[in-house]
Amino acid sequence: MKLWTIGGAFLLATAWTAGIFAVDFNGDGTQDITIFRPGSGLWAVRGVTRVYFGASGDAPVAGDYDGLGTAVPAVFRAGSGLWAARGVTRAYFGSFSDIPVPLQFNPSSACRIGIFRESSGLWAVREKTRFYFGGMGDTPVPGDYDGDGEIDFAIFRSSSGLWAVRGVTRAYFGSTSDISIPPGRRAGIGVLWTGQSGIYQDYDDGYYRSGRTFSYQTAIPARSKPDEVVTLDNVTGLMWASDGAGKGCNYGQSLTWSAAVSWADRLDFAGYRDWRLPNLRELLSLMNYGYWKYGNSTPAINLDYFPNTRFAGVDLYWSSTSRFYYEEYIAWYVSFSSGYIDAKPNNKSTPHYVRAVRGGK
Repeated sequence: MKLWTIGGAFLLATAWTAGIFAVDFNGDGTQDITIFRPGSGLWAVRGVTRVYFGASGDAPVAGDYDGLGTAVPAVFRAGSGLWAARGVTRAYFGSFSDIPVPLQFNPSSACRIGIFRESSGLWAVREKTRFYFGGMGDTPVPGDYDGDGEIDFAIFRSSSGLWAVRGVTRAYFGSTSDISIPPGRRAGIGVLWTGQSGIYQDYDDGYYRSGRTFSYQTAIPARSKPDEVVTLDNVTGLMWASDGAGKGCNYGQSLTWSAAVSWADRLDFAGYRDWRLPNLRELLSLMNYGYWKYGNSTPAINLDYFPNTRFAGVDLYWSSTSRFYYEEYIAWYVSFSSGYIDAKPNNKSTPHYVRAVRGGK
């Protein structure tokens, strides 16, 4: 009987067994300890949830199948080739002899349905690609082997200890009795670009334009109401309340700092209850200095993804970060009308606007 490891899950060639594998079920940026009990279909995520989904003989293939930053319970049923992701999708792809390989190629994409067919070395990713790499006796071990944040196709050949990563590298490490453990994704995201494109002197910010480019997408999570729209930051992994006049921004009403912190902690919005007031660095990650120019009506934030953001008159947004000196009285806030931050004496008692956030990498 042969043992494979797929993304940390242990699967037997002749029968699927329970496995613990690394996925993030609540969008907090950390991977959760999880078990799948095939006899009853129980999924238990430590400290997060318990649900029943699947049955005896199913392979656990949990992942972020809707691209919203949180994994859902999912199973592959080899007898019929059924892939079922709870509350998201059902599709038929693969057959009894195939090894299921769910693939999330980068942190901003949805998890893809994929299989490895050992008899021929076929890799097939639904609606994306098909190619041949590897063969009989090989174990599929996809992972981020070159540190670029993208998942690479790879196999481990236990008979010789060969690790072969398609288009990247080949190396020998291990032997027949060893269990392969593929690498995870590179930690860290680097620094965001400020958005400045104008060059005011050689070698300034606009000259180099260093940092990661802004990348957003809007979504209505499956468990939310139709008007509870969120914006996903594909770089930081943060999920933001989108509409500045909506529930996730306290309907555009200002609050004192203490009230704002408590409001965010109690917020039930878009199907999630783990919202918080963003810290200063998180709030500044939304600042795009390429948008704002003196005298115009465009704020330093992308209004396509953050509509109704206040930027005229009093337009300050709270962070959860207190200033180091007189921290009991003063906290940092951000102005998107002109792109500045400040923390003035006794300002915690002054009402400012709010935008809730959750998750992160």
